[in-house]
Amino acid sequence: MQSPARTTLPPAPPALAALPVLRLRFTASAAAMRAPHNPGSAWHGGFGKALHDTQPAAYLALYGNDDRSTDNLPRPYVLRPPHTLHNGAQQDLCFEIILIGDAIAHASAVIAAVRHWGQLGVGPDRGQFSLRRVESITPGATAPCHHPEQLCPFSLDQAWQATETSQLRLQLLSPLLLKLQGDHLGQAPDMPLLITRLLHRIDSLLLAHLQAGLPGVLRRQAQQAASTVTLRDKQIRWISQPRYSARQHSWMPFGGLIGQLDYHGHGLTECGAWLGLAEWLHLGNKTTFGHGQIKASISNVCTHTQRESPHVEAYPQ
Repeated sequence: MQSPARTTLPPAPPALAALPVLRLRFTASAAAMRAPHNPGSAWHGGFGKALHDTQPAAYLALYGNDDRSTDNLPRPYVLRPPHTLHNGAQQDLCFEIILIGDAIAHASAVIAAVRHWGQLGVGPDRGQFSLRRVESITPGATAPCHHPEQLCPFSLDQAWQATETSQLRLQLLSPLLLKLQGDHLGQAPDMPLLITRLLHRIDSLLLAHLQAGLPGVLRRQAQQAASTVTLRDKQIRWISQPRYSARQHSWMPFGGLIGQLDYHGHGLTECGAWLGLAEWLHLGNKTTFGHGQIKASISNVCTHTQRESPHVEAYPQ
């Protein structure tokens, strides 16, 4: 009796090879730092000020200018604030900045700005920190960065992993902020919505870097796979973390969904590979504040390529 034929696993789309990514992890020592109410907002603002004050070209490349017409353009970086802060204690901080596309050319300026940022301080009391270590992380390794030539960018196709599965758990490690028909989504997203938003993010980043996005046939194929997936279980909640906008001089609502979602369906072989890319790029809105960090976990065992999953921790409650 013949065993059933194994599903052909989708290879990495060639278009992904055109998008470089550089993931930098910073480890620092801090004393007498008070945890901000909204870590993402504090880190986004603090890093932006340090970059603006010391590296104006890099600031323009990452943060853009005050022209509101650029608001819909994807920012070519992701900021991951520390997941754990203890008020007033001597502690080590670990945070990350992920540079995408042309922003990688400013990596040395980013590292220099982070050193300056430690002197400026961050949080309610402007707690200072001292940078101890910088590491460059790829899908297969973590290496120290003492000199610019030790930076290790990789192309996004290297993070592609297709695994035959019909079950997937998606952990929302930082607030996931999605919009649907102009409103923030307060309920569990279905797989077609997740894949549509992720494809749009990757397509926009490719267009900004290379003026060429994802092929239409590739997008349709991924969306067709997503249409076969159903939401099986959900354990999520909305968290609210208002932030102060210096641009608008007012407090603004801010937040997103955290928790975990379980999906079922044969299309998860392909959808899981796409969501694995979101572990590096994040998903949804406000990724430069740390939003949209996810982890996709699968249960079956037919693996197409091997990669190290990005180091992740749960978002502070």
